[in-house]
Amino acid sequence: MKSLLEGKRVFEQETIKGTRYLLVPENKIEKYKYLACYLLIKKGDFEYPRRWIRYTDIPFEEAIVPLDTFNIDDYEYIILPDFSLEEGLKEVFEENGIDTDPFYKGLMKFEKIPVNLQALIRDALERSEGADDWFEEHKLECFTYQKDGKQIAIALTGDPEIHDVKYEYTQKFLDKRVVKRYFIDSEKTKELISLRDKEDIEFHPREEWFVLYSETDNNSFFILENVYDVEDIIPFVNFVLTYEEDKSLLDEEREKRRKQREEEAKRKEKEPERGMSYRPSHRMF
Repeated sequence: MKSLLEGKRVFEQETIKGTRYLLVPENKIEKYKYLACYLLIKKGDFEYPRRWIRYTDIPFEEAIVPLDTFNIDDYEYIILPDFSLEEGLKEVFEENGIDTDPFYKGLMKFEKIPVNLQALIRDALERSEGADDWFEEHKLECFTYQKDGKQIAIALTGDPEIHDVKYEYTQKFLDKRVVKRYFIDSEKTKELISLRDKEDIEFHPREEWFVLYSETDNNSFFILENVYDVEDIIPFVNFVLTYEEDKSLLDEEREKRRKQREEEAKRKEKEPERGMSYRPSHRMF
C-alpha cells in the first residue's frame, strides 16, 4: 500500500452515494484564507466603495486566497457583515435613497462616499470588525484541480461542512497492504483492489475491496470506494489480474511467528513463578 500512497494523503469524504476516500498528492495541497461572506477594505480605499472587496454570492474557488499571498496588514477593515445594517445607519441610507444591503453595495452608486456619511460608516465598520475574533483562525487546506476546463477546489481540512471531508485516513491505509489488483474496464482506467491489515497473515483474512479510479482526465487525484460481495463474481468476469501478493512470503512469516511463539512458551516454562518465594513454616503449640 505504501507504493500506492507514496506522496499522497488520504481523506474520507461523505457523498450522496456514501463514503469514499480521496487520494490527493501532498505537494498539491495548499493552505488558504477562507474569505466567504467577508468584506475587505484595503488601506486608502475607504472613501472609494467601488474598490471594496466583497466575498459574497461567489463560488467557493473565488472565496479562497493562498495564505502565502494574503497579507492582513494590507487592509484597513476586515468585517463579517451581519444580516442587516445597524438601525441608525439603515435609516440614514434610506433617507438618502441608498440600498441597505449589509455589504454596503448601495454605496457603489458613489465614486466617493459623501463626507457627511463617512464618520457614520466608519463607526459601523469598526463595531463589526471588533465582533469578529475568529478571522485569524479561519484557514483551510485545499486541493485544486482542473475539470472540464474549470478549476475545482476541495476543502480538506479546516471546515468539514464545506465539502463533507471530515477526517484524514492516511495512516489507516498505510497500515494496510494490497492483496490483489485487477483492471476492470477495457480502457484500464479503473481497478478493483483488495486490502487487508498489514499484520494480518491468516490463511483466511478479512479483506476489504475497493474500486480505484480518477474523475479527471490527467489523473490529478484518485478515489477509493468500498465495494462488497465481489469475490464470487471475479471468476466469471473479464477482470485482468495485475498483482497478487506472494503467498510464499506469507508462509514464511507464519512459520517465523510460530517459532517465536514456541520459544516464548519455553522461556516462560523455565522462569520461576513470579511472586512465589520460599517461606519456612512454623508450627504453633
